[in-house]
Amino acid sequence: TPLMKRQAIMAMQLALACTFLLALNSCFKDNCSKTYTIYKPIYATLAETRSLMKSSAPREIENPGKLYIYGNYIFLNDQQLGIHVIDNSQPTNPRNVGFISIPGCVDMAVRGNTLYADSYGDLVTFDIKSPTNVVPVKFMNSVFEHRAQYYVQSGTTFDPDSIKLVVGWTTKDTTVDCETYQRNFDMFYASSRADASGNYASPQVGGVAGSMARFTIMNNYLYTVTRSQLKTFDISTPQDPTHKTDVNIGWNIETIYPFKERLFIGSMSGMFIYDVSNASNPVKRGQFNHINSCDPVVADDKYAFVTLPSGTQCQGFTNQLEIIDISN
Repeated sequence: TPLMKRQAIMAMQLALACTFLLALNSCFKDNCSKTYTIYKPIYATLAETRSLMKSSAPREIENPGKLYIYGNYIFLNDQQLGIHVIDNSQPTNPRNVGFISIPGCVDMAVRGNTLYADSYGDLVTFDIKSPTNVVPVKFMNSVFEHRAQYYVQSGTTFDPDSIKLVVGWTTKDTTVDCETYQRNFDMFYASSRADASGNYASPQVGGVAGSMARFTIMNNYLYTVTRSQLKTFDISTPQDPTHKTDVNIGWNIETIYPFKERLFIGSMSGMFIYDVSNASNPVKRGQFNHINSCDPVVADDKYAFVTLPSGTQCQGFTNQLEIIDISN
């Protein structure tokens, strides 16, 4: 009958439509994939690393940090790698004449013929009487505890032949489907550091150095700041420093600036003023609070100048200079 024919045609059309939809779905199947980089650490013993901490041939500057003027020479930090020695006897034509390998180095200070530099958690003293033939004379273990994880991982030993630390990285790109990527992220990586591209176990050891000093020398003392402490070292015998005191300041400490018998210490939340008229016993004299921001500071007799820049790891947004009356 005509009705039965129409029903048969409609049923056939419905079947064809379903078949088409199924085929269309298979054509548009999601083939999403993600590529991320895995960093695998390269280890060396602390003894092996220390044996290389001496002058070597000049090399290209990779990631310049802080610099120090020493007579006709410039010592330029290459962050986490060491220090370049630059002959500046002709200022219009400075020459890179050597390199001191110091893994984990981001800070330094100079007194006479002695260079003080950090190497991850250690303080290393160098004889620089001959700037192109620099040699280490003393290693102080784990004085910067927040960067000395290799001691924690090795237990209680300070034997440099038994301690291993990361001296480099190998990389491998891995491509997986999005479902596997998300599953790996949820199971393994969610609590680890990753960059925007999904690179995990990023090869950044310790922290990234700021633009202002964390080491300074006043009279016969070397003062350094960690993320939470002010540390003092007696350097009256320059090549044999001794660790004297640790003073808890607060958190997120960034910079230190000396002026006369005061230390001006910058943090993400404010500036601290310490009196060091008794050099081995810094005493807090004042504090100025500000919004959360990276905080380089310099000072003179009457004013402290605090900069609160934006576009930094502190996520500040003010781009502001604060001038503080410190006459009292």
